[in-house]
Amino acid sequence: MSKKLEYLQEVVEFQFNNDLSKGINHLELLTDSLFKLTQSLFDYKVKPAYHLRELEGKYFRFGLANQSIIQLIKGNRFRLLGNDVIIPDIFSFKSLTRMQIESYLIMHYLFFENVSEEEKDFRYDIYKVHALQKQMGFKINFDTQIARENRLKIQKELNQALENIKKNSIYCCASEKEKKEYLKPRFPKLTSSKNLFESSGLSKAGFNQMWQLYSNYAHAEHISDRQYNTTYNIKKSFTEDSSLILIINLILTSKLIVNITKLFDGAKIEFEKLSEKEKVIVDIWFNLKNKNVK
Repeated sequence: MSKKLEYLQEVVEFQFNNDLSKGINHLELLTDSLFKLTQSLFDYKVKPAYHLRELEGKYFRFGLANQSIIQLIKGNRFRLLGNDVIIPDIFSFKSLTRMQIESYLIMHYLFFENVSEEEKDFRYDIYKVHALQKQMGFKINFDTQIARENRLKIQKELNQALENIKKNSIYCCASEKEKKEYLKPRFPKLTSSKNLFESSGLSKAGFNQMWQLYSNYAHAEHISDRQYNTTYNIKKSFTEDSSLILIINLILTSKLIVNITKLFDGAKIEFEKLSEKEKVIVDIWFNLKNKNVK
């Protein structure tokens, strides 16, 4: 049996025999690969394009969340009513997975979507302005010297982003109403999550439905109460929930790995240095049930 068939067999055992250990192992491998390729930006002294400035941080946070999800699937160890217990926390790993889907969407929007460099820079400035204006609106005590200096720093960054927007041809060609909206954006993105699900292909893979479902956990809505009763009191099994969470994050992580190798030569070089298993696992999850995800 070839190595690729051997690793594909692991995927089959994970998906069809509910062998979570195989899925966990694959996510651990992919997350480690993600960290290695992210580190390559530093090692190769990459100076990313303006709109790519947040990529390194977002990749690291994505990998960190993967590790948290793995630990939550393995189960929290604690004392309960005098007994030592290990209980998977499905509420937290579903909330975190919703965050991972949103993280992928914003990275697709800022870094990967097939639009011009100028539009990507414009999107990034809008994204920054929305956040900085929101931060400036927080009611914080600015009596200390450090607080005043931080506020001045935020204001300086905000002013620069606003100037960038005004110089961009997208702004120059916009209507007066649009210009006002660009300078005081209500949202960090210029398009809806629905459009991003479609343009990224995630909607065709059913990720939009999972994103909607998992919002019930993030917002403590009644559906999460009902699913708690089903999982903990009726089924008393976490395997199906854990398996789906692993699959979602395996697919997203493989996509991030492939995308970074397309953007940076150093990442592509480091990808080739990965073990055979790591490269095969990336390839399997990049293509498995994922033909339509860009």
